[in-house]
Parts: sequence; C-alpha cells; structure tokens
Amino acid sequence: MEKFPISAVLTVKNEEKNLKKVLDALDWIEDIVVVDDYSEDATATIAKTAGARLFKRKRDIEGKHRNWAIAQAKYKWILSIDGDEILTPKLAQTLQGIIREIEKFEIDGIVGFNLPMRIFIGNIWVIHPGWNPAYQMRFFNRDFVRFSEEEVHPSLIAPQGKAYTIPPEGGVIIHFSYSDFSGLIQKVNSQTTLEAQKRLRLSRTYNGFHAIRKFFSHFLKEYTVRGGWRAGLIGLYISFCAGLYQLITWFKIKELQMIADKKEEIILFIHRDLLEESGLEKLLNGLSTSEKDKINIYLLLIQNKSNTSEKERTTKIFKKYNLKIKGTLECTDSPNSIQEKIEDVLKRHNGISYKNVYILSSKQTIIEGGKNTGIQTILIDKENIRQSILSSKLDSPDFIYEDIENALDIILD
Repeated sequence: MEKFPISAVLTVKNEEKNLKKVLDALDWIEDIVVVDDYSEDATATIAKTAGARLFKRKRDIEGKHRNWAIAQAKYKWILSIDGDEILTPKLAQTLQGIIREIEKFEIDGIVGFNLPMRIFIGNIWVIHPGWNPAYQMRFFNRDFVRFSEEEVHPSLIAPQGKAYTIPPEGGVIIHFSYSDFSGLIQKVNSQTTLEAQKRLRLSRTYNGFHAIRKFFSHFLKEYTVRGGWRAGLIGLYISFCAGLYQLITWFKIKELQMIADKKEEIILFIHRDLLEESGLEKLLNGLSTSEKDKINIYLLLIQNKSNTSEKERTTKIFKKYNLKIKGTLECTDSPNSIQEKIEDVLKRHNGISYKNVYILSSKQTIIEGGKNTGIQTILIDKENIRQSILSSKLDSPDFIYEDIENALDIILD
C-alpha cells in the first residue's frame, strides 16, 4: 500500500471502543502520532499495536495540548483527528488526490481544508441542518495554522492563507461524538467547567440577566435559524442543550468567583471559657498581620450575669492586638442552641469551605454543637479529660490540644 507523506495527529483519552477503526482508516498515512492523556483502558496498547508513535501527556489547556501534539509530527501537513472520528474510504481517496497535487494548492495560497463531518449520538445519525454536515478544518499546513490556546473549543488560527472546503460528495468523517443522549449532557457539563474557567481568565463574565437571554437566544438560533426543528425531537434536544450550555456556564462562573472570594477566609468560633488564663491573648499574639486580615472571629458567650463584663474585656483584648471581632453570639449551654447560632453565621458567609471553619472550647457540650454543624472542632483539654472523651459515646473532637497556641498550626495550615 502506498504511504503518503503527511502526519495524522490524534489526542485521545479512553478511546478503546473506536480507536482501532480510527487507526485502520489512517493506514495510508506515513506518520501517525497518538498523544494519550493517560487513558485507563486499552487505548495505549491499541495505538502501539497499530504502529503509531505514542506519547503520554496530561491534557491541561485543550488548545495548548493540541499544539504540543502537532509539534511531535514529522511532516508539515497535518490531519487532525480525534479518537472517535473515522475517515470514510471516499474521503481518504479525496485527500490522497489532494496530497498528490499539494504544491498546486500551496501556490494558490491554500493552507487548510475544511472537512465535512457526519455526527452521531450513539447509533443515531443526527440529520440536523446545522450538523449535517458539520465542517471543521482538519487538514492543514502547520507552518501557517495553529490552535488558539484556549481551555475549550479552541479554534484554528490561520493569519495568512485560505481554506478549501471539501463537499460531502468527496467523503466525510464519521464522528461518534456522543455515546448516547446522556453523553451530550455529560459533555455540556465538562465543557462548561472549562468555559467558565476561560471566561474568568479573560474577564469575559456576564450577569444573570444575560445568562437567561443567552439561554433563549442560543436555543432559538439552534432550533429556528439552524433548522433544528427539522430534526424533530433530536433537534429540540440539541437546541435545548445549546441554550443550557450558556446558563450552566454562568452558574459555574459564579461558583468559581464565590470559591475565589472565600478560599482564603477563615471563621473562628471561640468559647468564652478560653478567655481564662490569657488564652485569647496567646492566640492573637501568634497571628501575623496578614493572617489577622483573613480570620473572622466570633465569640460564643453562654448566657449568664457576667456577659456584659466579658464583652468589655473581649473588646479591650481585640483592640490591643489591632483586631476587630466580627460578633458575639449569646446562647445557652446546649449543643442545639450553639448549632443554631453557628448556622446563622455560616449563612452570612455562604460559600466558605467548612474545612476553614473552626470552633474552640474546653467544654464537650460546646464541641458537640460544632460537630452538629459539620465544622472543624478543636477541644482545648485544660483539665486532661482526653481519655474520658475518647471513650465516651459522644462524638470525638477533630483535634485535641492542651494549649490554645498549638491549635494555630491547624487553623492556619
């Protein structure tokens, strides 16, 4: 069989279902490069058996990953194929004819070829006007064309030169894009995560009103302008997913923003019993200026006649160490009362990781209230009751220390 001097470049992950057929359809190509994102199935073995040059690389940014894969190719003309895309024999013949006359195309300024794709959801051919056929530049000269280095949906950039579109009569790529209808939703889920990351990186965010507007505009564009209605229920499903993509992206942008705002924040609930023996002073004295800025301290006061004096003493202590207390919480000496007060605070700090929320006390009932909310609990064991606590039926604290100063290592870790 005649081998043609071009490179086929595949970026794959867990594609054992289709990869053999994909590679069999490329057996006329001299150089086949497979870049595997550490597949957990037989993908790598299939690639080696087919004679491909196998590379391992963790996919980070999709466009960057594809450009790295292309850089491993031996030839400048690249056929970029995924592990679920099969060339029909007719398209292979068309490309072979083009390669034989590639110099003529180069003289005419052609740097890439748009190839027609026939898309499948499971075993169902999507006869959707916007998808049948779908065109993508998959055969190109890497000296003039590269992928934009974006997290998702990277486009091919060709600053110079023209692209030639091959009609469907010249053959198509059979693209098993989704394993089934739930696979389309799964891909929307994974791609919207990357889309949200990209938009935040590029500062291209939008508000909730625009998210709703984008949902309807993309749905209507897919269903009416692109003719989704002609594909019946499948077209309706695809159009809905097109709109859903925009809406989910917005929610994930807000989620990432919330995480970014809260990731350095710490909430510290301190029971008043630790004010004795200058415990609070020791804690505050151990904090640096930057650490004080990210810690929100709430003082738990058990209802009794001394509350007023305790507040005054606490205010003086915080002023001494140039730190403002976020609030004082008056509650009864019961886990349920403590839980209620803590959850009121957590609602105001919605989005903070519970791994960054701590309650410090030397009383087991206070610790129980913290355990009930799911936050981190630190018992300051001033009376050496560790063994009795651990052997009791009550939930054990997450951490037990003899001195409050030792708790800083956990809180600030």
